[in-house]
Amino acid sequence: MNLLAAVLRLEESPESWPLAPESSQFPFPLRQFLVRTKSRLSNRVMFTVVGSEVRILAIRRPGQPPISAKDVSA
Repeated sequence: MNLLAAVLRLEESPESWPLAPESSQFPFPLRQFLVRTKSRLSNRVMFTVVGSEVRILAIRRPGQPPISAKDVSA
C-alpha cells in the first residue's frame, strides 16, 4: 500500500489508531499510524483529530527522532 492510500484510510476511523508514545508532551491527543515501506521499515504518520477533521502534523521516516511540540506549528 502506498503512503497516500494508507493516509486516506485514516478518515474511516481515525480515533481507532493508538496514541503516539510522545502524546503526553502535547495538549491534545497525538495519534500515530504506521505505514510500511518497500524496504519493510515503517513511516509514522503523526496526526490529531479536531471535530470531524483529521490533521496530519508530520510524517516521520525510519531513524528520525520522536516528534516534539516545536516540530508542530500552531
